[in-house]
Amino acid sequence: MAKIVIATILDNINTGTFLQALALGVCVRKLGHNPVLVNYSRPHLRFVYLVKNVFRNQSKSFFRKGLSIINISLEQILRMRLKHIVRKVIPMCSLNTLSKIDDRNTIYMTGSDQVWNNEYNRGIDPVFYLDFAPQHAKKIAYAASIGQNSLSDIEKESMRSALKCYACLTVREDLAKAQLTELGYDSTQVLDPTLLLSKEEWLSVFKKSSFIKVEPFLLVYSVEWNNDDLIMKLAKDIASLRGLKIYVYSTSWNVKSVKCDKRFVFGTPDLFISLFSKADYVIVSSFHGTAFSINFNKQFLAVLPDKYSSRSVSILNKFNLSRRMYNGETAINDIDYTPVNAILSTERNKSMSILAKMVN
Repeated sequence: MAKIVIATILDNINTGTFLQALALGVCVRKLGHNPVLVNYSRPHLRFVYLVKNVFRNQSKSFFRKGLSIINISLEQILRMRLKHIVRKVIPMCSLNTLSKIDDRNTIYMTGSDQVWNNEYNRGIDPVFYLDFAPQHAKKIAYAASIGQNSLSDIEKESMRSALKCYACLTVREDLAKAQLTELGYDSTQVLDPTLLLSKEEWLSVFKKSSFIKVEPFLLVYSVEWNNDDLIMKLAKDIASLRGLKIYVYSTSWNVKSVKCDKRFVFGTPDLFISLFSKADYVIVSSFHGTAFSINFNKQFLAVLPDKYSSRSVSILNKFNLSRRMYNGETAINDIDYTPVNAILSTERNKSMSILAKMVN
């Protein structure tokens, strides 16, 4: 039995981010090992940095600065709440306390999500390349995502050097696999951790939820509301066609002006899982929204985000669901999940087998 120290993204308010971290920890535990998540916040997302940034902005009035700080504070509270929910399932430790871990039977892992997206992380973040781990320790990566469509020459050189320490590399998207090949590294494409757990397993993780379904509904989940006019128009068209109410789930205030039948603001993972499991139709503009729609066998439509859309394209192509990408047509046939579930079963078994080999 080994201790698996996992470095992944845990500093935003994106529900999918926390669920993928939790799922990877659960899967490591299923394999008989002890997972530990590194409680790390990227410098540009720390509370003090964000508040200082508000006051540096000369174009904002004092009133608008006050509103910004209130919003930052609310998001900070939600972030702490999300971490608390994950911590109840998978233990966490800070970078400072890692030195107390017995390294003789410890493996260090870069987890999933956009850990190697240099734009998203504002440069090469050494923590996500396990620079804190002892030099002699085994280092691996599970379902790491780059997300960027292209890499600059400087990024390529920095990543090529940072990846030398890894004993095994697996990635989430086909584009990431191609990019690592260009850098001179072999890698294997595997499933996002959230897809390693079945719907039944997810419901067992979050047994309690305050949400009770009282009517058929269409669920809207987006992490990019710059397309809210399009997303809500699609929701209204499909809901009208299918006789559904419109529910909107968000982890921030960005949906306060969206017209719908019910909105869930500052949502938490247990509510997210409950809504997805009970929805009659889903519209998503999110990688993990797409992943849970597939995993829970939902009829859905995916609106590609403006940035880093290769992530959603990759997962839809893997399951032969590219027609679920919105292309101006909403009256598309329902999904037959028989072939989709066959692919999911095969890929899940393959990914779990690879994960098992990496941590042994």
